[in-house]
Amino acid sequence: MFKFSSLALPIMFTSGLAMAQNPLFTDEFTADPAALVHKDTVYLYTGHDEAPNNDV
Repeated sequence: MFKFSSLALPIMFTSGLAMAQNPLFTDEFTADPAALVHKDTVYLYTGHDEAPNNDV
């Protein structure tokens, strides 16, 4: 039990600090992408969230 907790606790505390270094999209109003794999091709479907004029 000690081995598990000595490994699990540092992993749990550092996982919140990890940040993406190269995001797919950097726009503020980009929706979450969804990937579809067909044979040997990956298709990435995205949407775009529109902001009201006073929120831009």
